[in-house]
Amino acid sequence: MQGPCRGCRHAPGRAGSSSRKSATPSSPRVSIDSLLDEFVARVAVLHLKDAGRPAHDFVPFGRGRIDNCGIIRRCATSGFDGFAVLELEVPDMEHCLTYLAEAYERFASCL
Repeated sequence: MQGPCRGCRHAPGRAGSSSRKSATPSSPRVSIDSLLDEFVARVAVLHLKDAGRPAHDFVPFGRGRIDNCGIIRRCATSGFDGFAVLELEVPDMEHCLTYLAEAYERFASCL
């Protein structure tokens, strides 16, 4: 089924439902840049989280492989006028404030 973005394929159903199909090597890949170019004017909330490898190996903001600063800068230069939410992954609560301060500094450096 053709999705709302050109070149995207997705299975019918709700987000997160078990009927969704994962991307296969034969599926066309869509870059975050092309998605932002087309949809940034329609985005109200930017939800950010960082991940290592594999993709669901969530890590504290700025320590993973996701170019969140690139996404933030791209949205800012494209006229994004919504909210940004940073979901902070905390591997151990003992150092929660350290991770929070680090995430704040890294997020602020992206602007």
